[in-house]
Amino acid sequence: MNLNSSGYYRSNGDRLASTLIDGDAVLVDLATGVYYSLDGTAGTVWQMIENGRTVEEIAQRLAALYDTTPAQALSDVESLVLRLLKEDLIVEAAPSEPAAPEPLPDHRSPYSAPTLEMYTDMSDLLALDPPMPGLFANNEKK
Repeated sequence: MNLNSSGYYRSNGDRLASTLIDGDAVLVDLATGVYYSLDGTAGTVWQMIENGRTVEEIAQRLAALYDTTPAQALSDVESLVLRLLKEDLIVEAAPSEPAAPEPLPDHRSPYSAPTLEMYTDMSDLLALDPPMPGLFANNEKK
């Protein structure tokens, strides 16, 4: 799968519920009941995706916020975005008006690569049954 680093992505709202809690994101795939967590830097990435930032903009922001290089941040963000696409949690989107940038802190925080954690232990309880109307309009039921 090819990734456009200057492209825009958005959450797959047709099948996804998400929330941010203290900077960490929790996502629930309503079709499968699988839930995900994006902690630390991954939560920051999710928030910037939701705010209409490109992969390149997200990587630049991570390099400014955390103790990492722009090249490492870009590689890590691209890997995370590819995983989010593979899990059908985000889709390509048209350019949007991005949110105003937040001020940078006085010092950079320690860096850890953003990762997506997947949990299937409650999928039977969290999946919608029957699914929402139109939920599988573009996809086969998994």
